[in-house]
Amino acid sequence: MDRRRLACGLVYVAVGMVVIVALGFGVNALLEHLGKNEHILVITDSVADPDSALTGSSVFQPSETGITVSIPPEFSQFGGLVERLVAQGVAVAELREMPYAQDYGTGVEVVLRSQASDQKATPEDALAVHLVFRAAVLEKMAGTDIEAVGVAFLRSGKIEFHSVVPIDKAIDPSWYITPAPGLSLQQAAKRAEANISARLVSSPFRLTQLEVTQDPDGTRVLRAELDVAAVSTANQAIDDLDTIGEVVGALNQDYQAKIGVIRTEINTTGGEPVLWSIGDLQLKSSTWWQDEGITEGAYPRPAIPSTPDQSTSTTVVHSGATDWPVNAQGQTYGSSAGAASAPDEPDLVLAQATNGRVGYVLATDLEGPMPASPEEALAWQAASAGKTRVIPVYLADGVTIIGEFQVGPGTAFQIPPASGFRFVAAYGVQGQNTIDTGKGTFTKDLGPQEDPVITELALSPEALELLYRELVLMENRWGIFTAGFDPDPDPSNTGTTAELTPCRTYALQWSGEGFDAQPILWKDSALSADPAAVALRNWFDTLRMMIEATPEWRALPPMTGGYQ
Repeated sequence: MDRRRLACGLVYVAVGMVVIVALGFGVNALLEHLGKNEHILVITDSVADPDSALTGSSVFQPSETGITVSIPPEFSQFGGLVERLVAQGVAVAELREMPYAQDYGTGVEVVLRSQASDQKATPEDALAVHLVFRAAVLEKMAGTDIEAVGVAFLRSGKIEFHSVVPIDKAIDPSWYITPAPGLSLQQAAKRAEANISARLVSSPFRLTQLEVTQDPDGTRVLRAELDVAAVSTANQAIDDLDTIGEVVGALNQDYQAKIGVIRTEINTTGGEPVLWSIGDLQLKSSTWWQDEGITEGAYPRPAIPSTPDQSTSTTVVHSGATDWPVNAQGQTYGSSAGAASAPDEPDLVLAQATNGRVGYVLATDLEGPMPASPEEALAWQAASAGKTRVIPVYLADGVTIIGEFQVGPGTAFQIPPASGFRFVAAYGVQGQNTIDTGKGTFTKDLGPQEDPVITELALSPEALELLYRELVLMENRWGIFTAGFDPDPDPSNTGTTAELTPCRTYALQWSGEGFDAQPILWKDSALSADPAAVALRNWFDTLRMMIEATPEWRALPPMTGGYQ
């Protein structure tokens, strides 16, 4: 199997390349923004003649790029398309007649020069496909008669991997209108860098460079470069990259940043590409390239094995009142809240690691050693009093360790079901968005010049269960709902702190299982990297995404202004 893979829209790539079918950016936080990508790339395995003469053609050669492109007279109307691509550094080789023109209408095939020396796609190849599609959309919006665009690659003297995509989307003009006050490019970059860096403080990914620029058409583009020690390390923590989409979503919503495209490059510290992507919020489409070692998270898995003995399947077993899924090791896994009694609990119990990742712990690890007699039980209790046990947190496979869970002191810690759980939570600038699960209402902030709106809104039992478990885990780890919450603005003692204005304000009061938590009111102006602060900030981000996924929230009017 080839080591690298190319994914773009709904794509199947042939001729020795492993092909992935993709429906979005691959980042959970962006799925709500991107929606379903309906583009279809038609792939052929025919090889065109690379030596055809181009007589009477015009030549496009911007001096700043050094790229020369010959444009035959019959394709002169697509000169603007070439200009857009070359201006972005896309290595256009030539324009040719588009395959399947009779099916797709007016169009042209753009031949790109591939940097690959063999059949493996490069990250640049993958992202260039998206840039061609986007440039064609902009050309159509500018009045060019173009119904579809083809893409092919010139490799080792051969033109291959032909594809065609219909141009059936347009960019909403509101993307180009920045309501006052909005954010400047520099302000957007500064806020994005501070937020992403703070939320990756305990992650193996390190943000090395970030900028927000503006393309000639007016689109704001966030470009982020990150590094990680190795592909295997990235694979285990791949969901940490959701942070980038979450931060951009918050900047667009709370500060009218108007970032329309996210370009991300993740490489190893040795310079090997791991994951390169373009998330196009304007076109609700995406393209990414990933190393074959990336198999976790929201990204596509490797190709399905062709032999039955290598294939995988999902099994469900019935235990008591609960149907549990079963992994390849024969272990059941799920939330203990779904168990009718202790014997009905799954083998792997849902839990959150100290690094913030959610996974599963072995029920036997939670329980600790089983004493054979009352005397042995008393001896174990005395020996373990005041001590904390650390147990591994696994993925659902029961093999891959993603973190640690602390059980203590002296007793096995298990989270009870979320019976009676209710909360009132507020978030956003000045904490103007409020959900009250007891009343079943949500109040949305529409901006400083508008009155807020209130709607009925209820989260699902599964969502409430997850939120409750994370709160209990935070209390068990840091005691922030009993001992108080006062995060250190500079936990690493760097001597510097951030001060963001405006900033998000969080408020939370909750109760459950007879426990009444101490209320929290937190103005997050310093973007503290204190672990408790990161965990609580992530909890609110999870809550916000759950709310915004409901039809009740989507039916509310949009925010009409920002805060200064």
